[in-house]
Amino acid sequence: MNQPLRRLALAALLAAASAAPVGGMAGAKANDAPAPRLLVDDPLPETLARGLVVLRYRAENLRFHPLFKPAPTDDGAPIGHLHVTVDDAPWHWADASGEPLVIQGLPAGPHKILVELANAKHQVIDRKTVEVTIPQLEAAHH
Repeated sequence: MNQPLRRLALAALLAAASAAPVGGMAGAKANDAPAPRLLVDDPLPETLARGLVVLRYRAENLRFHPLFKPAPTDDGAPIGHLHVTVDDAPWHWADASGEPLVIQGLPAGPHKILVELANAKHQVIDRKTVEVTIPQLEAAHH
């Protein structure tokens, strides 16, 4: 094979190799990324015993951000927030802090806390329900 033909063949091989998948990610589309997922820990027992619900949570494949319109982060990761509903209330609140949820003032007894992972358009992506029982607390003596 003559020199120019070798260079052409080598260039063709390199061009084909650069388009080949590397680690299974080349050519992957945004919707090939794993779906966002919500993980919520059980409430902290030491605070629950005092009537305070503290729920730690995290999201996989989503970044919490207080922007409530569709927009990717600088690295292209989807953004979102939480919707939190207590005891099937007809309303919820939104949280984008990424900090543990702290719920206080619930009466003694069983309660249900619905934590929903929502995208910037407020569409629910994933949800977890946490059931807690607030103990009867002794009245403080002064």
